[in-house]
Order: sequence, then C-alpha cells, then structure tokens
Amino acid sequence: RAYRIQIFATQNKDSIHQYEKALMKNKNISIKYQKPWYRVYYGNYKSHRSAQQALLKVKKQLQLTNAFIQK
Repeated sequence: RAYRIQIFATQNKDSIHQYEKALMKNKNISIKYQKPWYRVYYGNYKSHRSAQQALLKVKKQLQLTNAFIQK
C-alpha cells in the first residue's frame, strides 16, 4: 500500500470546496471523503522514506505545520 501526505481535513463541506478550487491545479492533490471527514492528500509514494522527503518539501512550499504521512 502506498504512502501519502495528509495536508488538510475538515468536516465542513464548504471549506473543502474553497480548498479544492485553490489546490486542484496541482496534479498531486486528491480529496477523499471518509465520513465524516473530507481529507486533502498530497502525492502517492511507494516508500515511507520517499514520503518523508516529500513531506519536508511540501511543508516548506505550502507553509504547512500539521501535515503528516499516512499509509
């Protein structure tokens, strides 16, 4: 199973639509609904190590503090 970076989550559908418009320009972004949460993910990595390297870059580029790796 692949690793990905969760960069945002909300239960507010309106919030996710605002996020979606801004981020869907980036092909590495995906949004999944897992009741009751809307989760925004970045990337898809085969190893934890590659996900960790990407996490450091993504946190810096997008100025994120709460992003984390999820399997």
